[in-house]
Amino acid sequence: MRIKYFILIFLGLMLVGCQQTTPAEEDLAKKDAAIDQLEERVEQLEEQILQLEGELQQLEDFRTGTGEFVNKAITVLPPDSLRIMAQLDWTYELLLNDAPLPENGQIRLTENEFTFTISEIKNSNTILPADISEMGKVSGSIFSNHIQFPETKPSDILGNDTHLVSSATYVFSQLEWGTTLEFVLSEELQERLGSATNTLTVRIPERYPDGTEPVGGVEPE
Repeated sequence: MRIKYFILIFLGLMLVGCQQTTPAEEDLAKKDAAIDQLEERVEQLEEQILQLEGELQQLEDFRTGTGEFVNKAITVLPPDSLRIMAQLDWTYELLLNDAPLPENGQIRLTENEFTFTISEIKNSNTILPADISEMGKVSGSIFSNHIQFPETKPSDILGNDTHLVSSATYVFSQLEWGTTLEFVLSEELQERLGSATNTLTVRIPERYPDGTEPVGGVEPE
């Protein structure tokens, strides 16, 4: 009876020992679990890549088909129609102190300095051949042929030219208080801007009776 008792105790100790894991085994189990998670994530990413590749191929097929259609259309469309199509590739923007101008072209400032920026922006998703796209730009130079300063010349001109945007910023500073300035746009630029007028009028206020200057800002007419 005593022998059986010791045998049972021995077997119990063996079972307990088999159920216990060492720190090394626990660390290995954690690494295996982490590897399983990484493998699952890799599979998910591979599926996403395949999906994106499919979408990209569809876009390429669409672009190719559209390009072929455009190339065929170019051969039959008259020059005026091509020019209208090409104009969609170009946007023109006119800003005073980085803000859009009012529709009537009348601006009253509350300071005696300002900046005037004109920009030519190319469509980044054009499907037209380069030579056809160029037909959509305004004639000549946007900066020298389409805007005039008949009264007061800018004190400085800052140019900026990137892949898609060309712009010029005309700086007017230390203007005489009470001055009125006019800028004249070409009819072509006026049309491309969708402006109601080709004359822009900027008024610099008089000084206050006590000799102080108005607080800075822009007040449209």
